[in-house]
Amino acid sequence: MTGSREPTPKQRARAAPDAVRNARAYGHDFGVLLFACAVIGPGLVMTAASAPTPFYVGLAETMRLSPVQVAELFSLYVAPLLLALLVGGSLSDHLGRRPVLCCGFLALAASMVLLWRADSFGALLAGRAAQGFATGGLMATVSATVLDFEPRGAEGLAGAANSASVMLGLATGAACSGLLLDNVPGAWGYVFVGLAAAYAASAVLVWLLPETSPREPGALRSLLPRLSVPPASRSPLARAAPVLVAGWATGGVHLSLGGMIVRDSLRVEGALGQSAVLVTMASVGAVACLVTRRWPARRMTLVASGTLMAGTVLIAAACALSSFPGLVLGALVGGGGFGTAFLAVMRTLEPTVDAARKGGLLAAVYTISYLAYGVPSVAVGLLASEWGSEPAMYAASGAIVLFGAGTALAALRRDDGSGPRCGQHV
Repeated sequence: MTGSREPTPKQRARAAPDAVRNARAYGHDFGVLLFACAVIGPGLVMTAASAPTPFYVGLAETMRLSPVQVAELFSLYVAPLLLALLVGGSLSDHLGRRPVLCCGFLALAASMVLLWRADSFGALLAGRAAQGFATGGLMATVSATVLDFEPRGAEGLAGAANSASVMLGLATGAACSGLLLDNVPGAWGYVFVGLAAAYAASAVLVWLLPETSPREPGALRSLLPRLSVPPASRSPLARAAPVLVAGWATGGVHLSLGGMIVRDSLRVEGALGQSAVLVTMASVGAVACLVTRRWPARRMTLVASGTLMAGTVLIAAACALSSFPGLVLGALVGGGGFGTAFLAVMRTLEPTVDAARKGGLLAAVYTISYLAYGVPSVAVGLLASEWGSEPAMYAASGAIVLFGAGTALAALRRDDGSGPRCGQHV
């Protein structure tokens, strides 16, 4: 093509306003501090995503909820989350990071108050819907902020740190809720009031960060529901999507119905024990993000597919044999794939976009992620209502293994040009 060809990310970066170009221009120590503060953001948001998980088993008993209703309670917030991503995912590219972060954290704090005061299934659904909308408005922006503050000379660190922060947030939310639920009366209030206070404080603290995305025209136009994927990122995103789907589908099943599956299969009664798979997978996933951050994306894709398949088989076998150690082993193995899959996509996409378009691209990544773990959880809930939680888990495990195998084969065929190139750098 000739004529009006779109400039490359490097060309756009050279033409970007000073506030964007100078995100890395601070002194080394101050720049590292800014980066560390930004990295907290994704994990802080994702803590709320997993915090309700240990409560699902108890809520199902006290409110007489079916597995389908529990799955709905988990996945309902996906719809408003996707709406927020589609409508406001690029908003921080026009209004600046700090205003969007402030409003998003305030909205998330309000949703925690709604969940704290919820006394019926309908009220819980309303709280989850509000949480989803707030999360959708935040995730693309907090992740873009991490990329903005990546220290000079540490290219690639931002993607790994962002992925690790997401995983640590998931682990922290489930672990802290489970620990409080097992040991402290009124744990529900402590969890959600504490989170509301943390998010309200964050809404104030974000104003201490330098702005890295100056105001640009087109904010109203950006509110039209669409996925804003820059042309240079479209092909890499399409190739990387399968491994992203496989990883988040695995996490979604354990975020929603994992506690019920562990209780029914292994007769584990403690909330923390019932959340062991999620906590272990997410913790190992965070470590895997840091360990593999210098690997080529293709190797990450293959490792993610292989460990997801192996971990899924081990977890299913452990449930069939009522082996808690086997369950933890499966979570340890599968967690490597859970974290590596997300990082492979982040590493693939990061070189294809400049600072001014990060928010829109990350909105697309999280849209795929949340669809991947919302839809399968409802499907497993439907199967659990008809067959029971164990058979439903076996069916889901088979689907994940088949999808992982297809992803691995696609990655292996990368070099001959005959198939998808999952996770390849461009």
